[in-house]
Amino acid sequence: MMRQRWLRIGWVGLVVGLALFVVACAGGDATVEEPTAGPASDGQALLEDRCVGCHGLDRTTGASKSAAEWQETVERMVSKGAELSAAEGETLVAYLAETYGP
Repeated sequence: MMRQRWLRIGWVGLVVGLALFVVACAGGDATVEEPTAGPASDGQALLEDRCVGCHGLDRTTGASKSAAEWQETVERMVSKGAELSAAEGETLVAYLAETYGP
C-alpha cells in the first residue's frame, strides 16, 4: 500500500517535472511569423525558386506587364499550385513589375 502511494507520487512528480521542463524550454516568443522576402534580389530568388519548376525563365523575361498584370499572373499561378505566401507574392510582383514592366 505504501509502495503504491509512492509510485503515484513519483508519477505525479514526473508529469509535473516534464510539464515544467517543456514550459521552460519553450520560453521566448511563441509566435511564428510567416517568412517574408525583402529586397528585389529576393524577388529574383523567388522567381528562380518557385516559377522555373513549371516553366522556363524565358517565359517571364520575355513578358512586359504592369504591376496589376503581374499581380493577376502571380495570383493565377498560385491558383494552379505555385507555393507563395502573401508576402512572397507581393515581393515577387514588385520585382516583376520593376524588372519586366512596360
